[in-house]
Formats: sequence, C-alpha cells, structure tokens
Amino acid sequence: MEAPGGTLTVARYEPEALLALSRFRLALFASGAALTLAFALLAGHLAGVALRPLSRLTEVARRVADSQDLSHRVPPEGGGELKTLAEAFNHMLERLEAFLEREKRFTRDAAHELRTPVAAALAQLEAAEGGYLSEGEALQATKEELLRMKRLVEALLVLAREGRVTPVPLDLAALAREEARAFGVPYRGPETLPYEGDPLLLAQALRNLLRNAFLHGEGKGVEVRLSQEGEDLVLEVKDEGPGMPEEALKEAGRPFFRASPKPGEGLGLSVAKKVAEAHGGALVLVPRKPTGLTARLLLPANPRLTGTP
Repeated sequence: MEAPGGTLTVARYEPEALLALSRFRLALFASGAALTLAFALLAGHLAGVALRPLSRLTEVARRVADSQDLSHRVPPEGGGELKTLAEAFNHMLERLEAFLEREKRFTRDAAHELRTPVAAALAQLEAAEGGYLSEGEALQATKEELLRMKRLVEALLVLAREGRVTPVPLDLAALAREEARAFGVPYRGPETLPYEGDPLLLAQALRNLLRNAFLHGEGKGVEVRLSQEGEDLVLEVKDEGPGMPEEALKEAGRPFFRASPKPGEGLGLSVAKKVAEAHGGALVLVPRKPTGLTARLLLPANPRLTGTP
C-alpha cells in the first residue's frame, strides 16, 4: 500500500505455508535420492549383465591355467565385441588342444620308432656274441639299423625346426638334376632356374620323394620334373607304380603314417610337406592313370618364407 514518501509493505506470518514448503523440500530430496539409488542399482545390474561374458571368459581362463585342461569352453553369450572375443578364445583353445594332441602323438610315435632300430641293432650284436651270427653279418645288420636311425633323426630334426629356413640364392634346376642323377633317374626341366630357399631342406624333401617312389612305387618309371605354372615353381617326382589308395591320400603327410606294410619310417612325405610349407608352398599328391603317383612340391616363385631368422 502506498504511503506518503514511499511504499508500505505488510507481511503476515503463515505457519501452515512454511510447513507445506518444508514438506515439499523434504519430499523432493527423498524422491531425488530414491531415483539416484534406483538408477545406480539399474546401472549396476545392466553392467553386470553386459560384462557377464567377460567374467565367464576370465573364469574359464583361470580354470584352464590351474588345471591345464584345454577342453573348457566359454559360452558365446551376449553380442557385439564380447561375443566375438568369446568365440575367438574358444577357437584358440581348440587350436591349442589339437596342437597338444598332435605333439603328444608325435612324441609317442617318435619314441617308439627310435627304440625299434636301437633294439634291432642290439639284438644283432647279442646274436653275434652268442655265436648265432658271424661278425660280418652282425656288422652289416647293425649298420643298416643305424642308417635307419640316422634317417629318423634327420627327419625328426627337420620336423622340429617349426618351419625355420635359411634362404640363400640357389639354382633349383641344378639341385633337382643332381638328386635325379644320384638316384639314376631322368630329369626333365630347364637347365637353370634361379631360386631363393634353403638348399639342404629342398634337397632333403626331393630325396624323400624319390625314396618314396622307389619304395612304394617300386621304382617303375620314376622321373624328376621341374616347371613353372603361373606364380608357382613345380618340382615333382613321378612314378608308374601301384599308386596310393584314395583313403591313404588323405592321411599322407602325417608323421609316421604308412600307406603300405613295406619297411620305412613313415616320415618322408611329412618332411617334404613341412619343407614345402616352410617355403610358403605345399605338397600335393596326384594319382596317375592307369597307375602311379605324382608328388608335387609347389614352391612360390617369390617365396614367402616362414620363420626366417
């Protein structure tokens, strides 16, 4: 209300209004706190659900580390990156389990194969001591067993190199021609062919293929060929023997696999395969018609060598 020289304001104290305002403020604070708590609980629950696959992956990883059992798997739950991570982890475990199983089988077979020539050589010497064999016969038989063990050890060393090669410039045609001459078989191919690879391993692989052709191909129509097909150099050994059964072709290249009961270490093709893969290539076995087998070492013209120093 207006008064002479100014304005007069009159206020009246209302306890009910103050009480209502105080209650409103308290209700506002309480509802805000409740909503904050509810949102926090909801966020924690959602985060737990979202990270549950990661927790299970951690649990499985710990279980594998403690038990050394690679058969455990992570359920591929959730979506997005976590599901992809779980699938990748399971794939890694599968690869490791298969690798470990191959290593166990390889070690078991290698131990058995190495014991055989040692036992045979010892038996020959004991027979000579007992007078059942002459010294010449015993020495000859012992020499054969030691040579067999030497081939076994050389093959095992190649397989144990895990694809490590020492590439140097070489003449692949000269290498193939020399090995063909050593086995007394014809060589067909260029006079010279520059290449970069490991000459010792390549010679060992070709030597194994030739031995295989003479042992299982009965030495019929054996020849060495060298050619180029597109981006690949093809070093192959052909024979006109009985060939290899279809089911055996699938297993050929596995260490200690034998396609026939004929004597042998069962490592020739596996070494050749390993050498080809170390040079970025492959070993391919192709049946011939009407009989025979062609073993082809496919070597990239520009090798992508694995495990080079």
